[in-house]
Amino acid sequence: MVVIRLARHGAHKAPFYRIVVADQRKKRDGRIIEQVGTYDPAGDPSIIDLDIAKVDEWISKGAQPSDRVAKIIASVKNEPLPAKLAERIANKTEANRIAAEEAAKKAAEEEAEKQAEVEAQATQEQANAASRNESRSSVTYSDASGSVSAGAGASIDRAYSLIGQSMDCTALVSQALAARGINFHGWPEEYVNVPGGHVVTDGSLQPGDILIYANTGGWNGGAHYDHVALYVGNGQAVHGGWNGYSVALASAMTEKLTIVVRIP
Repeated sequence: MVVIRLARHGAHKAPFYRIVVADQRKKRDGRIIEQVGTYDPAGDPSIIDLDIAKVDEWISKGAQPSDRVAKIIASVKNEPLPAKLAERIANKTEANRIAAEEAAKKAAEEEAEKQAEVEAQATQEQANAASRNESRSSVTYSDASGSVSAGAGASIDRAYSLIGQSMDCTALVSQALAARGINFHGWPEEYVNVPGGHVVTDGSLQPGDILIYANTGGWNGGAHYDHVALYVGNGQAVHGGWNGYSVALASAMTEKLTIVVRIP
């Protein structure tokens, strides 16, 4: 089939079109039969140069103009669009409107689902934290010292060697862990996730345990667990950030304990 269509030329973001007669089977930028005009949409209004006589001649021979060319022809002739073309354009416009509405609706639903997931996760985290704190507050911790593992012994030795040095609590515990080959550092509450560790739920304390405390009077308003220490036995722990910013041996303060983490 022979068609009358636009052939794009010009620069990127500055298109210029030739209006050509071509075999529909040829590539859009392939060989043409004849050029019958040009179309420059950059003008205001658009600049159209069209040989109407040649266009009418080709249409009389059965050439089919594309929708865009048909609109250009109607514009040049100052005629209404052909009924079928007007219907196609109206249907396309309506389809585009419906598609846009559906896309907007889908985006809104996805955003609402995402927000609901975030809120549900936050609610669950709050519930978990409340449950954890409630269960911890009912536990009475007491020393259950037995044999000390090599890893725990290495952590304790490192902690004792740091007494008197300037260091906060997380740095102290991280160095103690490093002595047993564990590389970990975080906020006090994050030590519950120490590799290989598990939360102690039976109230026992063993040398080498990590002690985590919740202090709602802390600098962060209680939003985080405020302190972490290393238990060394006999009701004592090595604390960093003690009495200013030093490492010290002091009470394990079992009455204030919130979480105990043990590494076998």
